[in-house]
Amino acid sequence: MLGYVDMFIMFSRKEQLNTKTGPDGVGRREYLQQLVDEFNKTQSYDAKQQILANLANFAYDPINYDFIKELHITQLFLSQLTDSNEELLEFSLAGLCNLSSDPTIKDIIIKSNGVFLISQQLLHRNEEIALNALTTLIFLITPESQASITTPDIINKVLHYKTHSNARFKNLSTIFLDDFCSQEQIDCAKKLQLNTVDIPLPQHYPFFFHFNMFRRAQFNKKSLLNFYRHSSFKVGDKVTVERKITKSDVKSFGEITGDINPVHFPENSSSVGVVHGAFLNGIVSGIIGTRLPGPGTLVVSQSLNFPNKCFVGEKISVEVELMEMRKIIKVKFVCEVKDKAKIVMYGDAKLIKK
Repeated sequence: MLGYVDMFIMFSRKEQLNTKTGPDGVGRREYLQQLVDEFNKTQSYDAKQQILANLANFAYDPINYDFIKELHITQLFLSQLTDSNEELLEFSLAGLCNLSSDPTIKDIIIKSNGVFLISQQLLHRNEEIALNALTTLIFLITPESQASITTPDIINKVLHYKTHSNARFKNLSTIFLDDFCSQEQIDCAKKLQLNTVDIPLPQHYPFFFHFNMFRRAQFNKKSLLNFYRHSSFKVGDKVTVERKITKSDVKSFGEITGDINPVHFPENSSSVGVVHGAFLNGIVSGIIGTRLPGPGTLVVSQSLNFPNKCFVGEKISVEVELMEMRKIIKVKFVCEVKDKAKIVMYGDAKLIKK
């Protein structure tokens, strides 16, 4: 229990911190709030970059962590990891890297699907982004999170840096692989063969449980389902489909489900409708039920995240990956608008197969 003197010192420091720091006599918490508000309000990428750089600097000092948690700045950094702007990515990852040593913020990052979002930047062409991503993942490893970070996919990416000319990459990859991965995990990752089946979804069909393959003379629906039913899948296998979402797709989905929310059907002809999140998930369901793991599969539970809006007319790429093949099958999935480097949905699911 804190004594009177200890409490006096603790509150005095926080009071002093909040009144004597920040430009123009503005308290630190108020100044951080102003930065967050300005970031959310501005449409200027230059302004956003400057604000993130400023916030990343504040993230360097643990004395600011209470304010950072209170103002949800960690989540703000995470939300930028799907942006195509390299400066936003670099400053956000620098901020997360600075924050990831704090146990409570580490937990926030992990529970906000930060491991997935950060791991997507491991092979970024910008070396600072990739280095910050790798460093942050190392900081995030705990006995509880280790299994979710030392996956075959992430290990394969880290192995890429074992012989890198940049000594920082080599040293960090050695730490990650030697200190946190077993030789069995590394061998498994090296042998991992990622199989994809190239059967594109039709571009203009009004609903999504239909494949071009069904219409080809050499295949029919029964033979295709039998093909997938008897295929042997293994952990790491992936299936990817691409599709441009049209107005008729969204119209048909709205009519079928009764979801005619105006955000999907704007009255203003100059506005573009937002695609239903359930529509995107339906494409995932189609892949799971017919391709990976295939016919007879039932979803037991599922988590969905929608970090960005998907608009009518955008071309999406949906990837489902097999993560665990036991009595309860586990998959993860991501839906991305690749030409804008924008993730519009991601999540995971637990499945059973009849």
